[in-house]
Amino acid sequence: MLALLLVLAAASPYQESLAKIARERGKDAQRLHRIFDLAWEHDNDERPEVATLRGVPGRNARWTDLSLEAFARRKRETISLAEAVRTIDRSKLGAKDQLDHDVFRRIVEEDVRSEKFPQELLPVTQLAGPQYLSNVIDLMPARTLRDYQDILARLDAIPPRLAQTEALLRRGIETSVVAPRVILRDVPAQLAAQAPDDPLQAPLLKAFVKLPEGVPEQTREQAVRTYREKIAPALTRFREFFVGEYLPRARDTVALTALPDGAAWYAQRVRRETTTDLTPQQIHELGLSEVKRILGEMEKAKQQAGFTGTLAELAVFLRSDPRFYFKDARELVREYRDIAKRADGYGLPGVVVDGQEIDAVYEATAQAVARARANQGPTLVEAKTYRFDEHQVGFGVADPEHQIRAQRRKLTALTIADESAQLFQRRGLLQAGIAREHFDRRRSRARRRGGAGVARRYAVGRDRRGRRHASFGSGGARRRRRGQSFQAFLGELLQVIANRVEQQTALLWRARVAAHNIKPATRRERRAQLWSSPV
Repeated sequence: MLALLLVLAAASPYQESLAKIARERGKDAQRLHRIFDLAWEHDNDERPEVATLRGVPGRNARWTDLSLEAFARRKRETISLAEAVRTIDRSKLGAKDQLDHDVFRRIVEEDVRSEKFPQELLPVTQLAGPQYLSNVIDLMPARTLRDYQDILARLDAIPPRLAQTEALLRRGIETSVVAPRVILRDVPAQLAAQAPDDPLQAPLLKAFVKLPEGVPEQTREQAVRTYREKIAPALTRFREFFVGEYLPRARDTVALTALPDGAAWYAQRVRRETTTDLTPQQIHELGLSEVKRILGEMEKAKQQAGFTGTLAELAVFLRSDPRFYFKDARELVREYRDIAKRADGYGLPGVVVDGQEIDAVYEATAQAVARARANQGPTLVEAKTYRFDEHQVGFGVADPEHQIRAQRRKLTALTIADESAQLFQRRGLLQAGIAREHFDRRRSRARRRGGAGVARRYAVGRDRRGRRHASFGSGGARRRRRGQSFQAFLGELLQVIANRVEQQTALLWRARVAAHNIKPATRRERRAQLWSSPV
């Protein structure tokens, strides 16, 4: 008991630094920012994988400590952080600092409430666990010898990491805090995929397949040796434990409330995710009432529009009738060109960006956020996102109808892109399903027709993961040469896609005929009926 009290009384250097800030008086804004800086550095130190993701240097050689002692220490440190934040007098902060204080304090207070629940005992799911350690390696810089030394250090530390994960899972078994069996069914195969017989085929060693200049061959040899002598055996042992001991003890229930103190655990998760004080039952009832209200409004709108079918039939009508879709890019631009200008009537600056371009949207929203934080008011950001054909709904990737419709959408977008080569500067046409031999044949034909300059710049290669890709590059001279040669090249490529879509359409149609006893039709009627049908 005395040893336990001594452990509880011992404060970490991080806690001591927080306590020092908390004991000071005055200069609340400065103390708040010192807490921010301290918490940021500590978080990067405690979670090196997150530091790698953030691009923060100096932590790439380590993994997060998953020992039970480390989790206990971090929980105590979270309480100390909350106590330090509570000493800040909010009334003495500027408007920006007040906002930062409120958001940060809420996050920390929610962290404190969450610490009473043993989330650390559920370290493995279908989306998290040792089977994803290679994702962290993929994010690490791999350009210099120092970078590879960091990768080697992390590879060398994988067996202890697996041992810590196993210890957490065993404690979960002891305390009846185990994951649902249904979400673990793919984990054994995921683990097996991390340990192939050939080390250079292992996801963990992808960075060593081709070494950059300046990194000696001995580095690859060391990685292969570490994999064979340490990583592969450790992964095998962990998988045997997981399959033989943990999976049989996984629970058949799926609700969080099935775990010890699960109702309170779930209520805390709901509070955190919704940022409200509502109970799970209150949120459920709110959802039911909203669904009822919305359905009532839809019924009114349906009656006002004179539609005589059901709401389900109305949804099919809205998804498939051509009147609800833009026919070309010009029509789309005419429809939406002046939306941002409407903000002028309210004294708001309006910014228009291409919503299909992630970088453009990010830059515009970042500027809007900076403007708001500077107390300069809101900004209307109009991100032009659009479709040229049908709604995107919840398809499964194995659904053949989804594949056909996805290819058809690409074909439509590519046809519209005939007015501009910008789309081809950003997207690889091979993503539309063009086989390599088809592409080579069309590129050769484009060269013979005088489009050699364009065809040469449309190159097929492989990315750093070995996946085939294509890109269309343009320089000043090549932009001047586009013209008719580009149109000829574009036409050939579009024909390849159209042929592929037609083949897939025929296959899908035969399946529908067999399934629904649909009478045969002409090719044009068949395509129209298939492409306009609801999903």
